Amino acid sequence: KAVLTAFFSAGTVEEMAKHVRNPERALPRMKAYYGDTKPAPIKITFTGDWREVERGKSVLLLTTLQIDFKKVPLVVEVPEKDGPAKVDWEAFVGWCAVPWAEFVKKGSEKPAEFRVAATPGDYFNFNFADSKKYACFRLVDGGDTETVFAYCERESELYKKLAEAFPTPEPDQKQEEAGYQTFILKLSMKEGDAAHHQALIKDIICEGWVEP
Repeated sequence: KAVLTAFFSAGTVEEMAKHVRNPERALPRMKAYYGDTKPAPIKITFTGDWREVERGKSVLLLTTLQIDFKKVPLVVEVPEKDGPAKVDWEAFVGWCAVPWAEFVKKGSEKPAEFRVAATPGDYFNFNFADSKKYACFRLVDGGDTETVFAYCERESELYKKLAEAFPTPEPDQKQEEAGYQTFILKLSMKEGDAAHHQALIKDIICEGWVEP
């Protein structure tokens, strides 16, 4: 709670970065994310929602904070040995290598890292009309602002890894009713496919939004 209070009380990016996981990776991302805008201190209210997940030599605490009128999920890492807890800033803001709105509008032929929620889809059209060759996933960002249909080949190891994250549908259930799972994915989108919101899944960084 002390670390969360300090993190949300910080008035500069550098001060915030003292309380985040992997600061050497996060700080440049934070500077790009906030730009010339100084982060303002945020009033938070703690809730009784605290869950513990072991991850390697650390423990992840999953909590929910009350910020204004919203309940906001947050991940805090507690090292095994003596050391301060650290906030997962990247998961908190849903950090993406390219802003989601920009990616949806312009695409990016160079694969980039995105935090998304995914569910099996059934949209096959234009350059991805072959449903026997391709598997489709409907992707949304953390704010559910824009949808992208992303594809990978059904015979690929990539598809097998993604499919394992979703429960096997019941006999009378469609696969697209499997619900959403969160991932960090590498995606690319050709400029010509941007008009149709269609992307290629190039790699899976990890399941969930907490990057190793």
